[in-house]
Amino acid sequence: MFPGEISFLKPGEKVRIFIHSGGKRYVLLSKIKDITSNLGKVEGPYEEEISSLITTGTKLRISLMSHFDTEKGLPIIDTSVTRYSETPLPLISFSVKEAKFGWEKRRKYSRYKTTIPVRCWWESGEEKSKWSVDISENGTLLSAFSGNEIKKGDVFQLNLFIPSGKETVKAKGKVIRLDPIGSDKYQAAFEFVSMDQASWNTLIGYIT
Repeated sequence: MFPGEISFLKPGEKVRIFIHSGGKRYVLLSKIKDITSNLGKVEGPYEEEISSLITTGTKLRISLMSHFDTEKGLPIIDTSVTRYSETPLPLISFSVKEAKFGWEKRRKYSRYKTTIPVRCWWESGEEKSKWSVDISENGTLLSAFSGNEIKKGDVFQLNLFIPSGKETVKAKGKVIRLDPIGSDKYQAAFEFVSMDQASWNTLIGYIT
């Protein structure tokens, strides 16, 4: 079926979007909002630094995360923005009719058990240091938080300090799960929602 058709793609599916504009590159986690044989729509970024780069004609690569093939890799769509709107919610429209479909040859990355320091910034500006339990291309599990520090749905700025080469992965992370580990103590599962290309390259290099 793929890459000749897109009928298997459904609204709500998670995708990863690679944006290259103005000499800058970013990686976003997004969802398909709507898709037809001519036009697709995905959720746009909430960060002003990234949204300011998106205009009509901006090149996109959309990685279809849930359709990994052990032999071919990940299906991808190379296309461009046809419209970008920020109200009521950020939404990127892209051309399906003119898109190029293909495969990104790579293996599926599993969770990497590792303990590294992670600096967390709350939206209030408060910051604290935590430790990773594991890391994957999609997110990280951190320990430990108290119940009054964090709740599901919170968004943090995360700096993961990679020991090899002393590099830093800078990402926006959203809390998707809290696992109790003791009296009012929790491990927090974060999903990476955005990072720049340099951080993405560092992350992939570290977990492989």
